[in-house]
Amino acid sequence: MNIKIMKSLIIAQWIILIAAIASGFVEEKYLPDMLIFYLAEQEAAGFTSAENITFSVISLFFVGYLISSIGLLCMKRWSRSLYLNVNIGLIIVTFFVGPQIVTPVSFALNDIYMAMVGLTIGLLYFTDTKELFEARNS
Repeated sequence: MNIKIMKSLIIAQWIILIAAIASGFVEEKYLPDMLIFYLAEQEAAGFTSAENITFSVISLFFVGYLISSIGLLCMKRWSRSLYLNVNIGLIIVTFFVGPQIVTPVSFALNDIYMAMVGLTIGLLYFTDTKELFEARNS
């Protein structure tokens, strides 16, 4: 039963993550004029080298997230620790991103996504699902 819940959570995370990103783009045009001006100003300024490094690291973590979540769906032993480490790494890297403008729906979806990640980690490490991953060969 926990395996079905875990797999459903992984798929729901993908859906929520895509919806959060899409809603951010859709809602961006409804922001107040001052925020739209700020965003345009930031786009014109371009990225600093520190921002390029940060976004490169985030991209690598995101690829790791995709690999680990596919591994979880396939019940691969290595995916459990990779999933945990990638999500911890993503949380740490967000401290270096700097100020962001986040729309309300995107913010709410991101919070739901993070709750789902927490539930998934809880299932992987604190339920009988743990034994299934420890017993399987990679």
